Amino acid sequence: MSSANSSCAVFARVHSASPNRYTHICAKTVQKHPTHETIPVSIAVLLYPGVDGRELLKISDKIIKNHMDVNFVSYTGNPVPTNTGILIVPTNTPDTPMRKPDLLLVPGSLLQDAENVRQDQSLLLFLQKLAERSSLICGVSTGCLILAAAGLLTGYHAVPCEGANTIFAAMDVIRSEENIVVDRNRITMTDIKKCTAFLSTMPLYLQKFAEI
Repeated sequence: MSSANSSCAVFARVHSASPNRYTHICAKTVQKHPTHETIPVSIAVLLYPGVDGRELLKISDKIIKNHMDVNFVSYTGNPVPTNTGILIVPTNTPDTPMRKPDLLLVPGSLLQDAENVRQDQSLLLFLQKLAERSSLICGVSTGCLILAAAGLLTGYHAVPCEGANTIFAAMDVIRSEENIVVDRNRITMTDIKKCTAFLSTMPLYLQKFAEI
């Protein structure tokens, strides 16, 4: 099977371990060559009550188009209700074997749903353990609040989002006025459009952080 080569572009401010040092990534020359010989990028998408169903559809579409593996993960095996009323059955739970994720992705939701997740200690503990196994950790919009509540953005730069001021201050998250921020292996972005562009450049990011 042959596939036409394609390239895509995304620009991000990258924060290194030194808070005063910045570099920029330009992925406009990244070429995608899907083959059966390469191991697909593995992505774990966190499911939680109220997660944005439309975001999940867009994320899934981009992952499939880019020949990546996706696992929808939850700390229970129960179907998870989205904000659109659709129930998503998780593919993986703490009891299900799963390949080490190249990317752990926390989608956004309405602010109240994200606030509810912040109070769910079982879910936050599950997220922490999953993050320990993941190469890159990414939050989209209010998904950043969930990462912060789990302590996964403490000491990191992150994009601002609705409701961020209080939780960011409490968890020592450094607020950055950018649309997408990369700080070491933490990637935060303001909206789903930035996320789908980022997913197209995953090989570049994995290579970049393997070198750090």
